[in-house]
Amino acid sequence: MDAIQEFSVLTSNYSAEYGRASGGVINGITKSGANQFHGDVYWFLRDKVFDAKNYFDTTLPPFHRNQFGASAGGPIKRGKTFFFADYEGIRQDKSDTFSNQVPLRRREPVRFARHLMVPAPPLSP
Repeated sequence: MDAIQEFSVLTSNYSAEYGRASGGVINGITKSGANQFHGDVYWFLRDKVFDAKNYFDTTLPPFHRNQFGASAGGPIKRGKTFFFADYEGIRQDKSDTFSNQVPLRRREPVRFARHLMVPAPPLSP
């Protein structure tokens, strides 16, 4: 997301540059370099320590999300050629709660086949 300078969403009344688009158009513009070097680095950590237990959980399921990135830009030839680079990464380990009920042994399945098989009447000549 650091590489996006601006974006626009067009839903109707397109100009000729978008051609014969029938749905919406999302236009994104990336950042470019400048005559000064600039950049940033970020890191976001979310772990199970910060989470609450779900109603159906007996223990807290494992969860770890590590989101990180960096961007940098600057001049190659001052006033003429610039560069800009961006990297974003996500590493996530997650577990979901799954609950399923198993019927007791005394609950036998109903035998429908015996009720559904009705003998056909004999054909008369």
